[in-house]
Amino acid sequence: MVAPALIPNRTIFNKRGRRGLANLHVSETLEDVRDHLRRMAKAQQAEDHTRSFQQMLLTFEDDYVRARTINNPDESFVVTKTAFGQMDASLLPRSGGNFLMSLSELEHPAARKAATATWAMFAAQNDKPRTFRTVRTRLPDGSVGRILRSQVSTSYAAYSNLEFVQDLLDNTDIGDLRMLDWRIDDDAMRFRVGAPDGQVEVGTPFPMFSFWNSETGKRTTGIQGGSFRASCLNGMGSWEKNSRFVWRHFGNTDRISQGVSSAMTEISTGLNGTLEAYQKACDVFIDDAFAFVDQMLDKSGASKEAIESVKTRGMTDPTSHDSSSLAGVVDGITLIAQDDHRDLFEMDLMEQIAADCLRRGLAMSKREKIAVSV
Repeated sequence: MVAPALIPNRTIFNKRGRRGLANLHVSETLEDVRDHLRRMAKAQQAEDHTRSFQQMLLTFEDDYVRARTINNPDESFVVTKTAFGQMDASLLPRSGGNFLMSLSELEHPAARKAATATWAMFAAQNDKPRTFRTVRTRLPDGSVGRILRSQVSTSYAAYSNLEFVQDLLDNTDIGDLRMLDWRIDDDAMRFRVGAPDGQVEVGTPFPMFSFWNSETGKRTTGIQGGSFRASCLNGMGSWEKNSRFVWRHFGNTDRISQGVSSAMTEISTGLNGTLEAYQKACDVFIDDAFAFVDQMLDKSGASKEAIESVKTRGMTDPTSHDSSSLAGVVDGITLIAQDDHRDLFEMDLMEQIAADCLRRGLAMSKREKIAVSV
């Protein structure tokens, strides 16, 4: 028997430019992104419910895992993988969610009822209020229904993607920069802006700003400065102090609205250091670049698949710098970060790893060479 499904984190919208100067930027402006988010908000009709687990029941008895409130049992919410993971962590013993999913797929007529009953036994003991966030969306079978997208604490401060974009438009000058890419997933949003037309050379990094937000408790709101290359569409964050500003979703979100302007000013003043570091890395060569990648990415959080892809595809791509150079390693990592199957969280992780490799590699180099101990 197949276990009832959880809605995965899906990409709702993804648009980016193409390699080279002619098609580097996407056609949309930040105002277009805001208008798109307005249409999404109207269609999704977001609703938050404050309930305890005693009042929010989960069932494993049809094609989807569903949540129902006691006071309105006829209305159900299809549960997302994100929400299930958050509820599992809040309610069940370690690996309890995996156990219930495994139980529900057993070839036994009572298996799914047993999973539902087990959840209910734990829920009956927990009367702490939680915030359950729901939206209307298209389900995998093509129908439209309401999903339980996340479970957060009652101290969680909702701050939408639309609010973030509007605050940036109202309080900063990023409208003067061009959109490089923008992507919206079920769990997060990210977009990047860079230099206007006429200020970019192929292969030469230029300043970039990256912006992100999550409406499901998966991530903070944030702004980061970094660099971008037109030849490969690779972006990389900076490690410089004051190059990254984040705001947690709690308290009064006015502090985000009031903080974006000063954050942009601080970030702008430190971007030249990242660009200069990359130029230095072009002249730093590694005696065993593959071993260097293995050492730098070990325990970094990158998956084995991503690490192998850096070596087999990223560093050998025609747009990457010499594969034996430090810049080539950095290019290889940031190129693999752009793979379509990676979600926004993995993309950001890979770009941060690239920045860390650049920083550590330059510190290790002696006379423009890095000797790797194997």
